[in-house]
Amino acid sequence: MDENGEEEEKNLVGRASSSPRHIRSFDVFQPPISKGSLNGFLCSVHTVLFKAKINILMPFGPMAILLHYLTRKHGWVFVCSLIGITPLAERLGYATEQLSHFTGPTVGGLLNATFGNATEMIISIYALKNGMIRVVQQSLLGSILSNMLLVLGCAFFAGGIVHYRKVQVFDKAAAVVNSGLLLMAVMGLMFPAVLHFTRSEVQYGNPR
Repeated sequence: MDENGEEEEKNLVGRASSSPRHIRSFDVFQPPISKGSLNGFLCSVHTVLFKAKINILMPFGPMAILLHYLTRKHGWVFVCSLIGITPLAERLGYATEQLSHFTGPTVGGLLNATFGNATEMIISIYALKNGMIRVVQQSLLGSILSNMLLVLGCAFFAGGIVHYRKVQVFDKAAAVVNSGLLLMAVMGLMFPAVLHFTRSEVQYGNPR
């Protein structure tokens, strides 16, 4: 029994190398001053706002608001909003990553899952309040397809280009988790669609 457990643990770690796998992530930022001081707060704000090169795109957010009220050209407003929200999403991921270093992996993962999808949640809440049900459905579908298929497929494709002379080795545990998430997403989308198109959904407690 113990040998089987050890063998499974070795498979989860990976057969490519015996050394532990190092995950590249953000560096933990710790201001050189005491926590409660004003200088420490200003140092943290400076790091969040000016240390990343992508933050140069932040002015596009206020520019989108100005274009909305001055020109009413929705195409330009959409483009500027899309560009302006990119650094905000990156900084949000940076902030949750910093918090996870101090709260532990469980709370950090919960924060990352919650605040990492804050953009989709805000858009969905606004759309639901205004009766845009179709927008919410398409947003959920787009999030599932992009995270489960597009991002994963691009990672496989890029890995094949970079390591074209070698055999790619994947983490067994991560592959099982991603497969389970993809299966749950497919079931969550497929079952309601089947009930709808077969006219067998339940409405007001009466099947029809």
